[in-house]
Amino acid sequence: MMKKALLGVLLVLPLMLKAEVDKLAVTDWLTAIDDGLYQQSWLTSSGYLQSQVPENIWVSSLSSARSQFGSIVSRELIDSKTLSDLPKVPQGDYTVMIYRTTFTKGTATETVTFMQTEDDWKAAGYYIK
Repeated sequence: MMKKALLGVLLVLPLMLKAEVDKLAVTDWLTAIDDGLYQQSWLTSSGYLQSQVPENIWVSSLSSARSQFGSIVSRELIDSKTLSDLPKVPQGDYTVMIYRTTFTKGTATETVTFMQTEDDWKAAGYYIK
């Protein structure tokens, strides 16, 4: 009986760790954006995002978009979905998170998409409105 319980824990543990890695990766990536490190956020994003948006466009677009909101005050996760099939992107494992974010100049909704790569979870999309 103990072997079955241990096997159950060993099978569940990778799933729990995968979810934690996802949250940590998202937090680190959003912190880079919050700190104005837009080039770093592009460099640490997925190859897919990098192939869709050139670095200079990413940096200038984020700089323009985020300057409208000011500094971050708080961020609350309001929805999260794990999907394997999204329109117009390669098939794979994705996590789409929606945040209600308060800034010094107002409130916005941030949608962040991360994808599972060979190594870890990396950003595949970011939208703020």
